[in-house]
Amino acid sequence: MSELPLRAIFNRALRASDPYPLIRKYLPKNVNGRVIVIGAGKASARMALAVEDFYQDCSGAIVVPYGTESGCKRIDTIFAGHPVPDSSSLFAAKRLLETVDNLREQDLVIALISGGGSSLVCYPPPGISLAEKQNLTKALLASGASISEINAVRREISRIKGGRLALAAAPATLLTLIISDVPGNNPEAVASGPTIPNAGSPLDIRHILGKYRIPISKPVEKYLANRSKAICFETNVSSKTHIVLSGSDMLQSAEMDLSSRGISVQNLGDGVQGPAQEVAKIQAEKLMKLPLDTVLLSGGELTVKLERNAFKRRGGRNTEYLLALALELENKGMLYGIACDSDGLDGFSGAAGAMVTPKTIQRMREAGIVPEVYLEKHAAAEAFQLTEELIKTGPTGTNLNDFRCAYLSSGDPPKVRL
Repeated sequence: MSELPLRAIFNRALRASDPYPLIRKYLPKNVNGRVIVIGAGKASARMALAVEDFYQDCSGAIVVPYGTESGCKRIDTIFAGHPVPDSSSLFAAKRLLETVDNLREQDLVIALISGGGSSLVCYPPPGISLAEKQNLTKALLASGASISEINAVRREISRIKGGRLALAAAPATLLTLIISDVPGNNPEAVASGPTIPNAGSPLDIRHILGKYRIPISKPVEKYLANRSKAICFETNVSSKTHIVLSGSDMLQSAEMDLSSRGISVQNLGDGVQGPAQEVAKIQAEKLMKLPLDTVLLSGGELTVKLERNAFKRRGGRNTEYLLALALELENKGMLYGIACDSDGLDGFSGAAGAMVTPKTIQRMREAGIVPEVYLEKHAAAEAFQLTEELIKTGPTGTNLNDFRCAYLSSGDPPKVRL
């Protein structure tokens, strides 16, 4: 099989991951009181638009990254910083808390939560400044820590996360609808769980910070020493939570799409984690063992550990994975692949991700590019920019984490037409 239209496969998977048509089935038709909408995350605008179209008299506020399109008319849209919180993130957190203040038992609060919300709403505890939280976030993002570890820290050092927003909404009924971007779909990990209480005792986040050699400042140390036990919902909080979409749904859609056309697929699922270059090496070995023309699908969220000043280079976990995969398989087969972040922005790449063909590495070398150097400097997007293989979608309105699709071609013409 020769080249498949991988961009079209990715686009179809994105269309199947649109939260708008799925939200309605979770919304109760009869509400005795007010319908208040709160939300945070990259998919919150599409979710909120579906709620607006269902209820004619709802109100509230959602928080999305700068540049996100929002067609909401009755639900206010607040734009804030991502992946590092800014002053608008602090304003947004306070606004969401105010929105659910002084509600009645017959009121319904609909929380629309998706990945990215951890940065978009940021309300540090007393004694910890926004700058302190920003520095901690930057250090975590550069450390190579997993999203679950990063969000565990964010959840504990907050006045809104870890279920605290839910407590503020009492005694109203709370309905949380989640678009999950975390492996395992743990509700309290998505956007650091503003409406989901911790399942048990507070985590020892000192262990996480120590693991990645992130210094604990005096204000944070003082807060950790004095913090209370895990938040538990009180009896007057009526709450339901639903995972509307997850990364596995996106991958299953792509698998069904390919399989229906007679193409062999191995789907590794949405739980793939680890350093991007290491995962690329493992998957290169797997591709070498699979029959030619077998498509390898995987999702999850990879990590990249950045050295000092690495933020000045253009890269992301998907472009890094893809360049590492292409180098691993150089002269070992005809590789076709695509790796993109479903939200439309891969790290600091300025793109959703990239594509590779059997000629990608050759074209780089002929143009004087040394791809190994770009990979070492975590600047894979710059290399793909020079070969015109970056994929730019802009914000997609969803966030189901990474989409990776690759195969080694036999060189035969495709037996099916996509």
